[in-house]
Order: sequence, then C-alpha cells, then structure tokens
Amino acid sequence: MKGKKQSSAKVLKNLISYLLISLEELTSSPENSQFSDGEIIAFVECLEITSKWTGYDKCGIKDIEQRFPVK
Repeated sequence: MKGKKQSSAKVLKNLISYLLISLEELTSSPENSQFSDGEIIAFVECLEITSKWTGYDKCGIKDIEQRFPVK
C-alpha cells in the first residue's frame, strides 16, 4: 500500500480513529461470537498502548475500559 508519507501524530490519530470506529461497530452488534469478542479485547489493548502517546488525550478518550468494557 503506497501513499503519501504522514507524520507519526497523523498516523496515530488515524489508527485511534479506526480502532474506535471498529469498536463501536463490534459493540453495537446484537450478537457477538468468540472471534468478535477477541477483536474487542485486541482493539482495546491497542488503544491502551496508544494511550502512552502524549497526544492521546486530544483524541477525546478518557477511560477506554469504561467506554468499552472487556468481558
């Protein structure tokens, strides 16, 4: 996948946005499988790792585990 190079901040913002959209879709589904439950856990873990970034607070996320509780 080739494209224009972006700053690390832009890449992290895009990744966080993608993870949040995916989590919204997964958690709004009436039926989840073990696979989708695993995806939720993995995406929440990714967000916890990105929370170490100094610009994370600007993405509007306060407590990811409260917003998306892991089963």
